[in-house]
Amino acid sequence: NFKRHSLVSLLIVITWMIKARFARKSLYRCQRAKNFTAKTGRNVLNDGRINWQKLVCLAAVKLISVLKPVIDRRRRTQAQRPMNAVTVELLKEAVALGIPAEYVLFDSWFSSPKMFWQLKTLGLDSVGMLK
Repeated sequence: NFKRHSLVSLLIVITWMIKARFARKSLYRCQRAKNFTAKTGRNVLNDGRINWQKLVCLAAVKLISVLKPVIDRRRRTQAQRPMNAVTVELLKEAVALGIPAEYVLFDSWFSSPKMFWQLKTLGLDSVGMLK
């Protein structure tokens, strides 16, 4: 029950609303849509004929099926290793991919002489809260 009889596709309206949310904007402050107004977005959200629970569940199933092959084994093995080792591994990957950084900021959970030394070998300075 998430089909509307309108010239504007429900998928286009929902996509616009998701983009607005990720841009941290309200429906009225986000970039204007080409085919409809913010009032259309509000009307879609308030439409009692749309089964939002089913729509969200179907979207979650699709998202999980797309992401599961990519992250399931990698996240499971990472979750079983020490968090400091995983942190250094993720930072090495970020540096290798070309993400620019001069400093790494973290809290007391990660503050240790070994962590500061490992990050320095990556060419990164560290700022951390001490225990």
